Amino acid sequence: SGEALVENLLSGIKVLPYVYYYNYGKTTTPILHYCVFKSNLENQIVRETEYFEDIAAAYNTFKQYGCKVQKESLIVDCANGVGANKLRELINCVYDLNYITIKNDGSDGELNYLCGADYVKIYQKSPENFEYTALDKCASFDGDADRIICFYKNELGSEIILDGDYISILYMYYIKKILSTFQHNLRCGFIHANYSNSATSTFAKANGFKTVCSKTGVKYLHAEAVKFDIGIYFEANGHGTALFGSCTKEFLAAIKSEDSNYKSAKKLLALSDVINKVNEDFSYILI
Repeated sequence: SGEALVENLLSGIKVLPYVYYYNYGKTTTPILHYCVFKSNLENQIVRETEYFEDIAAAYNTFKQYGCKVQKESLIVDCANGVGANKLRELINCVYDLNYITIKNDGSDGELNYLCGADYVKIYQKSPENFEYTALDKCASFDGDADRIICFYKNELGSEIILDGDYISILYMYYIKKILSTFQHNLRCGFIHANYSNSATSTFAKANGFKTVCSKTGVKYLHAEAVKFDIGIYFEANGHGTALFGSCTKEFLAAIKSEDSNYKSAKKLLALSDVINKVNEDFSYILI
């Protein structure tokens, strides 16, 4: 249905005077959001290649300031969606990701059928016919690649599912770890919905994050997160991101090289670029 809808849309646009369009073709929701955001910012059409160039540059800067690269086996279920091709393009841009194995790439399966982030979250198990060992780390995207659920096997062979609540804890833990190395007055917040795991909020409070319970829906979580210098939000289904305010980035960028806080500040600044500032994104979260 998608192609027919696009054709109808273009037919309407073509009869309007002074209205122009650029067709990105089949792409992920995060890539489309990112390109539209940057196009409006720069007042010109931003191509998809710039998305991959930006994420590769951000990753390399982040690595430069002390990010440890762990080249362990990572298997990614792409839900037979468009994310598979885009992940391949990302791997071509970021050499350190060449250890990733892609499954459910759409070559012989139906979109989201017995696979994908929703399937793993709802049924609390890995996709059908998804073989992996305790040595592997795994992740599932949804069809349009803006959600991610991670999973692995413990030493007993039991599957452990890491949903949005767990991922938010990883974000908070890592950001708190960097912040603890220098003095600051940054206001950090964790935004959650009513159905989030209460243990996540408990963790947030214990680590200096102010917690806010918002209405259900990403747009409500996002609106609350932007009120903080650093705002983290995740839904249990894998939608989520971390937002760094412009004043926060200016503060971090202003720390001089002779300052003892310089390396930590630059690391946090680089992290803010590794995380998609526009919306939740499979590739940024995966990295």
